[in-house]
Amino acid sequence: MKQKLATIFLIMIIFLLIINMVFLIEIYKNEDLRNFYYNNEELPDNYSERESQHMKEVKTLINSIIIINILLIIALIALKQKANYKHTGISLIAISILLSIGAIFYQQFHHNIHLLLFSSNTWLLPADSILIQTYPLEYFRTHFIFINIRYLIIGIILLNHKFLNKFRFPNSWKDHI
Repeated sequence: MKQKLATIFLIMIIFLLIINMVFLIEIYKNEDLRNFYYNNEELPDNYSERESQHMKEVKTLINSIIIINILLIIALIALKQKANYKHTGISLIAISILLSIGAIFYQQFHHNIHLLLFSSNTWLLPADSILIQTYPLEYFRTHFIFINIRYLIIGIILLNHKFLNKFRFPNSWKDHI
């Protein structure tokens, strides 16, 4: 039972960690959003109230995901049980396959994710808004595909972890001489 729980926690940690990393890196590239997210500054006046409110909701969501991830890592450590890497790999590959369907129907998927994650409708922005101009749907679709590819690659690596153990680094350089 502990190993199954550890495996589920590891899957969730990997899943959330990749989303967080991509988001935090992308936010860092935009000076306005970087200052808003990292320095707690308000968005400049050229952002609408709806855009500002939506970004506050996004910030709350991402901060919540970071906290959940930290709690999952602590819980995984507390279990003192190794996760089943093969099952983790299979699960990540299955998630990747399911998300590939989401990529095919990305506009509907994007809409439904926003309905699920946000209680207000501030994410429904006009086409001429700064956020939509800066981050159009195609931008999110492309990142979604690349995130999904990361899940697939990590899943394949974990599925074949015994193979990777054959490529250990030597303990000292003397092993090479």
